[in-house]
Parts: sequence; C-alpha cells; structure tokens
Amino acid sequence: MDQFEKKLDICRKNALECSDRMERDFESRESHIADLFSVIGETIDGNDPDAIREEYAALMKSGVRADAICVPLGLSDGTAFASQFILPEIRDAYSVRRGGGDVAYCKNALTDDSFARFSRSLREIRPKRASSFEESCEIVYSARADFCILPVENSRDGLLSGFRRMIDRYELYVCGLCRIEENEDDTVKAALLCRDPAFFPPKNDDRTKRLCTVSVTLQEHCTLSRLLSASEMFGMTLARAHSVPDEDYYSDPGRSYLLTFEIKNEPKPFLNWLELEGHGWKLMGAYNYFTK
Repeated sequence: MDQFEKKLDICRKNALECSDRMERDFESRESHIADLFSVIGETIDGNDPDAIREEYAALMKSGVRADAICVPLGLSDGTAFASQFILPEIRDAYSVRRGGGDVAYCKNALTDDSFARFSRSLREIRPKRASSFEESCEIVYSARADFCILPVENSRDGLLSGFRRMIDRYELYVCGLCRIEENEDDTVKAALLCRDPAFFPPKNDDRTKRLCTVSVTLQEHCTLSRLLSASEMFGMTLARAHSVPDEDYYSDPGRSYLLTFEIKNEPKPFLNWLELEGHGWKLMGAYNYFTK
C-alpha cells in the first residue's frame, strides 16, 4: 500500500468511527471527513473518479453537509462537484436520436393531429394502429413499435393522472410533447413516448421549448427550496410542479414531486446532483415541447 492509500485508509477509518456518534460528535465527524477529502484532493487528478463519487454519495446519504466534502477539494459546493464528477449511469441516462420508427396510437382526431405534428419534426416515423391507448403502450413495451402517443394534460382537468399511471406501468419515457386545440376553448397536450429515454434535437425551423421532467422524493436533509436553488445553478428553471401522493402510508407526506424544468444546458449535471445527494428520483423524459 503506497503512502496515499495509507493516508486515505486512516482518514476513512476515522470518519467511520465517528458515524455512530453523529449527533453528539457532529463536528468531530465532519472534521475527519474534511481530512479524508483533503487527502483525496491532494492527488485528485490521479485518483479513480468513480471512487471519489462513491465516497461523496455514501457520505451525503448519511447526512453529511456538502461543504465538509467540497471545500477540501477546492470546490465551492455540491453543484460544482456534481458538474465535475458525472456518474457513468447519468452519462448514459438518455440517448440522442434523429427519428425513424413506428408510432402506435389509438386513432381519433386528437392522436391523428398529434402524429401529424410530430411527423413534421421527426424523420421517417410511421403510424401503427392500436385498438386502445393501453394497447398502444403494450405494443411499445413489447418492442413491436418504437413510440406511442398518449394525452397527458388538458385545459379542463390539468394533469391526466390515469394516463400518467399508464406511463409508469409500462415504463415509458417522454421524448416529445405537443399542444393540440380540441375546440375553440380547450387544448390537450399529447406526449410521444418511447421504451428507452431519448432526446430528439429539433429542426432549425421548429419553435420549441426544451424540457426535462423528473419524479423526485426528497430526503430529510433537503428541502424543495434547496433543490430548486440547485436546479437554477445548473441552468434549469422550474416550469411546472405537482405534488405526488406517496403510496407508502408511513412515509413523510409532501416529499414527492413531479417537476418539469425548462433547460438551457445539458440536464445531466443536475441529475447527477440528485443522485449524489441521495434523493429518490426517476427521469421521466428530456424532450422538446413543440409549441407551434
């Protein structure tokens, strides 16, 4: 074991020994953790970034303040760390596609108009008929089509929870969104959904907003305001927020949300921050909202 590994091992043991006495020896514990990350920071370029991420994530999940970790590394806060050390699974959170494939949908005026709108922006998509909305999801889930179309929101009822549950049940992701006028007074938002997360760059003449939707369950050490402050630092502005009832009767109420952000930059650093901070989260889609 070289000198660096010895120092690292001593610091790690000191930090772990304090973890059981967290409440009464909090300052001592964080001091040892700061020592640990000072050692890591001494040779940060030569170390395995995966190991550093694992150390950070484990400590954040145990309730350690981010500055006890980031300051010794010469970073301002957890957002700086999340931008620098992207987890492998976050790097592969979604792919970039250019179009092509079959689109399953239950034929009616809404879905016909939605397919026509998506086909103006995505290359070589082909309609595939389904007898119901649920069957269209089933067709994509069983890999007999690449996409399906579902209504997800309307101007009368807001979020359509039944269709949202269908999306969750079939493990689908939003890869496009459009607004269709149902009549003079009512509009519907329809989602293009796929089996694996994918982002489709818009054409040059498309009028779009780039959005990212995540389902988040906050841990005790984080408030919604702190999460939204972090999102702003990553160039993501909250567009919509819905409180989601938790199925676990014994869980803390009011901690689960469906959040949609308008994004200026790549959303992966923010997703990385969510993961490193120890929150329960799921990407619902990174996609373009075709406004016209």
